[in-house]
Amino acid sequence: MKILYLLVMIINLQLYANELSISTKAEQGPMTLSENFKLSKKYSIPSGWLLANACSGCHGTNGAEMDNEIPPIVGLDKVTFISMMKSYKKKKPSKSIIMTIVAEPLTDKEIKVMADYFSKQRVQEWTKSNWNKDVKTPLWAKKEQGDTNAK
Repeated sequence: MKILYLLVMIINLQLYANELSISTKAEQGPMTLSENFKLSKKYSIPSGWLLANACSGCHGTNGAEMDNEIPPIVGLDKVTFISMMKSYKKKKPSKSIIMTIVAEPLTDKEIKVMADYFSKQRVQEWTKSNWNKDVKTPLWAKKEQGDTNAK
């Protein structure tokens, strides 16, 4: 019985030692940017809408009026958009480091999909007093605000 117990212990210790020597991808640290780009190319491209959402943080949504440094890109014609993005990919103009980083991993196909999406959008001016006329306050918010007519 003692020998069987010792054998089981030895096998368990060996299995535990093997587990410790196995290195997972997470334990190897984060992927490099080029490894990440390479991995992303294995998958089909997302929709123009999804790709365009990455731009909204800086360029706004619905053609939001920003400023001359970060102009809205909604409604931009395809040729101009594609030309600008390819220029950023080539690291020109160098005045926009952020755009160079954003454009670098995009494929020509992804840039064309984004160009098509942006070219079909209509610019909406947010500085107008009724820019959010289509936004409806949810019923729960009306009730929290004390609206007794909320239905």
